[in-house]
Amino acid sequence: MGILPTIVYKATLEALLKKYGVSLSDVTIQMADPSLQPQLLSSGGVDALYTIDPAATAAIASGVAEIVDPNHSESADLYGEPFPFGTFYISKEWAAKNPGLARQIADALDESIDYINAHQKEAKDYLKPYLAATYHAHIPLYGPALYQTTGQANEESVVKLARKFKEIGVITQDIDVKGTVFRSRP
Repeated sequence: MGILPTIVYKATLEALLKKYGVSLSDVTIQMADPSLQPQLLSSGGVDALYTIDPAATAAIASGVAEIVDPNHSESADLYGEPFPFGTFYISKEWAAKNPGLARQIADALDESIDYINAHQKEAKDYLKPYLAATYHAHIPLYGPALYQTTGQANEESVVKLARKFKEIGVITQDIDVKGTVFRSRP
């Protein structure tokens, strides 16, 4: 199985395989550059991918891949929904020294999230400069972005994710993440 080359993807895939009764000795996990993943799948270099966009949509659009179950997320089975897949962090020390700037950054992110959530198609158009030209035709095929503002962020989900990361081996010790959710808005 080809995966995004990160410890989170490796640990998550291993936890999912175990959860569904697949022995890790029956699977070879291969970290693969996302730009090569569709070619690896089409050439038989890997039999399956556990990845994200743009590689996932490129593989599907080219006809070499299909989603195992479009109505079900195995990652959500493991982490719950919603789970903070990507998060923006500012150190407490820096925020304490720069409270006005920290709030401005959070407000700017919240404003961006509001725009993205309200204008999905236009927001996708902004991806072009950040993606290789080979992926531009796939941008309209991407699913909707699902971001939360600081007012929607939930400390409980971050605490739960940290616990799960330790349980599956992403991190090796408990990390106290209480108090890490900054609320720019109520």
